[in-house]
Order: sequence, then C-alpha cells, then structure tokens
Amino acid sequence: MTTYTVELAFDIQESMPEALTEKKIYRGDTPTFEFTFTDGDPAVFYDLTGATVTFAIKRSLTSTTEVPRFSKTCVLDVDPTTGKCTSELLTTDSDHSGSYTAELQAEFAGGLIRTLCRFTLSFVNDLVI
Repeated sequence: MTTYTVELAFDIQESMPEALTEKKIYRGDTPTFEFTFTDGDPAVFYDLTGATVTFAIKRSLTSTTEVPRFSKTCVLDVDPTTGKCTSELLTTDSDHSGSYTAELQAEFAGGLIRTLCRFTLSFVNDLVI
C-alpha cells in the first residue's frame, strides 16, 4: 500500500502564517501530515518536549457551538526538540468536500497553551466515490 505525506513548516513567530498556507487533498484520501515548527529562525526548532499537540479543523472560526470536524493528538518526533510532529488522516476524517480552518495547538505541562499554526485545509471532490 502506498502512502503519501503532506509536509508543512511554520515559523511560530510569524504574526499571520495562516494567511499564506492552503493545502488541498482529495476527499477520502488518507495522507500523513508532517509538521515542522521553527522559532524565529529556520535553523532554530520549536521545542515540543512535554507537549500534547492537537490537530483540529472547523468550518467556522466564529461559531461557539460548532464541533470540530475532527480533533486528534499528533505524534511527536522521537526527539521533540526537532519541532516535528505527525498526524494521519483516516477516510472518515476526509470523507466530505469543502474548506476548513485547521489549527495545531500545543499544551505543555503546567497548563501553558500555545497555538502553533493555522491554515486552510480543503477537501476536493474526486472522480471515484
């Protein structure tokens, strides 16, 4: 079975990186997302040691009642100081079409919460249903 990877890199010091990034995948596909976070310099990785990183998508940023389409915990790299984590989509995560706002948020020991990035994730209709 062939898998494919969607690679995304974000500098957490950028004020609005979400305005620059849109990823499109076909409806029903099951890619692995690989995220890399840097801290102000492409050579300085954001240390995720002790963090729980959550990847979630929603249609509306303003709705207080909308439940995320999915919310899943990312797998941190063996060395969390590399700023890398991954998340695999299941068919049930991508079995619809449309555009969503995606966000990754890290929660560290002691309760510190840091939004790492936000981007648009679009699921595009495919020919095979």
